[in-house]
Amino acid sequence: ANDCSLFIGAGGSMTREMAILGIPTVSVYQDSLLEVDTFLINKKLMFYEPEINAEKIVGYIDSLATSKPDLELLVKGKTAYNFFKDEIINQCR
Repeated sequence: ANDCSLFIGAGGSMTREMAILGIPTVSVYQDSLLEVDTFLINKKLMFYEPEINAEKIVGYIDSLATSKPDLELLVKGKTAYNFFKDEIINQCR
């Protein structure tokens, strides 16, 4: 995934995971969006386009040329993981 220029997903979990990892992501999900999808779209971590075509893909890739990945959620996830890990370790002592 680190070498991807763009990830296009039609499902849920993997598409969201790629967006959180900072991989440029387009969701073509065909059902109602969940709150997490709306959050990722509003943060510009994921682009939602159920009617994707080549022109839209090229435009999205071009728009990425000057942007850097937003890894804020990944950092928050690591912080939460370390917190829970430390708490579990402390409880086992």
